[in-house]
Amino acid sequence: MDFPGLADRLASVRDRIRHHQARGGWTHPVRIVAVTKAQAAEAVRAALAAGLAMLVAGSRGNVHALAGASLLPVALGTLAFLHGTAAARIAALPVALVSAGLSLYRGLLAPLGFALQQVTAQASAAVAATAGVPVTRSGVDLVTPHVHLVVAEACSGMDSLLALLCVGALFAGVVRASAVRRLLLMALVLPIILVANVLRVTLVLVLSEPFGQAVAQGLPHELLSASVFVAATLLFLAAGLALRCVPSFANGSWSPA
Repeated sequence: MDFPGLADRLASVRDRIRHHQARGGWTHPVRIVAVTKAQAAEAVRAALAAGLAMLVAGSRGNVHALAGASLLPVALGTLAFLHGTAAARIAALPVALVSAGLSLYRGLLAPLGFALQQVTAQASAAVAATAGVPVTRSGVDLVTPHVHLVVAEACSGMDSLLALLCVGALFAGVVRASAVRRLLLMALVLPIILVANVLRVTLVLVLSEPFGQAVAQGLPHELLSASVFVAATLLFLAAGLALRCVPSFANGSWSPA
């Protein structure tokens, strides 16, 4: 691979080294070791071409999961070409998380989100009725004497699911545990979010008895949602510790079982 101007730049570096040696009175020989960031052009072109092909195919075919996943090869291929594989490795985890979020959110929102809406509405109505709140359910509509609540897409738990998946992926990446325990921990994300979402909707129904419609909208509703998500995150971390998934910075030795 040709590097235009390399000889001139090398001569300039040698001149500067000799200048500083003369100023400091240092006569020890200096060896110049050159490391290039240039990557195999064919591999980079292949990654970029694959990513762009995924983007075009996903956009034309309305396959949002494929279009979202195209970010990974395009972004990492571009970083590797411009700044080397070291930069691509550093950016791999955050880029993978963003790419997975785009792919999962757009690809799974319709089928999984709708299922979460139905399950959340049904379970919340049953739990609230057990707590003494009269609830009439029609699909995803929950009606009590004080509030008419619709478990819409925004209330399905998809946002919380993706957020906890990202947190879980980061946590699983820094723990010292076997692959089986890590996978088991990640598999707990969906049931934890489902339980948390049912708890959130049930609390809205129960609290609507003394506080009315106000608890289902505005700042009180946002604070309730945030509190439940924090509780779900703490439950996930507790499950990780129960599975002996210990963060690497908390334990000096690694003995996976």
